[in-house]
Amino acid sequence: MNEENRLPAGTVPQRGDLVHFRYRSAVKTNHIGIITQVKDGWIYTVEGNGRNSGHRGYCVTRAYRLDNPYIKCFSRF
Repeated sequence: MNEENRLPAGTVPQRGDLVHFRYRSAVKTNHIGIITQVKDGWIYTVEGNGRNSGHRGYCVTRAYRLDNPYIKCFSRF
């Protein structure tokens, strides 16, 4: 990710922004999603490489609270 596209901390993301996740003990972000909606402290995303019935490789829609600890940052292009 280019640092100039990173949103400042505290900025509320918008539809079309990217959400960057850092799972487990990763040093850098290791997953990304596209925000489709922001509402009442939640973001709704579409993501690739998701799981469906235990199988990987699916596109999935998900919802996360804005204060989810796995969210590293947001970016806008």
